[in-house]
Amino acid sequence: MVILASPKTLSPAGADWKARFRWHPSAHLNRFLMIRTPGGSRIELFEYASSEMVREQPHEDDAGATHIAFRGQDIDRSIAVLKARGLRILNDPITLDDGTRWFYFLTPWNSQIELVFPPATPARDTH
Repeated sequence: MVILASPKTLSPAGADWKARFRWHPSAHLNRFLMIRTPGGSRIELFEYASSEMVREQPHEDDAGATHIAFRGQDIDRSIAVLKARGLRILNDPITLDDGTRWFYFLTPWNSQIELVFPPATPARDTH
């Protein structure tokens, strides 16, 4: 489930807030999106704008670089949808010994996201 919130419903960020959270002085929040997962977890996504904003992403092995992983259900459909939307798939799906499959793609703003697909039937621990 996706919950949209207007930036106007959030408290305005003053100079103290911006300094504490390392925002540029000219920054403002354009959009806020919250995704609620079936298990109850919530993922908050923020879009900022600033005349001082650096648009180049760090390399994935640089300090401060991050990626996020989401669990998926249908790897072939996921790849097809991402490609249809013009997103860059970084690797062919990799399958682990337990049947888990995963791949990475880049968002339109060049963040790296991993999609992980558990095996159809979980492996049983025989120990």
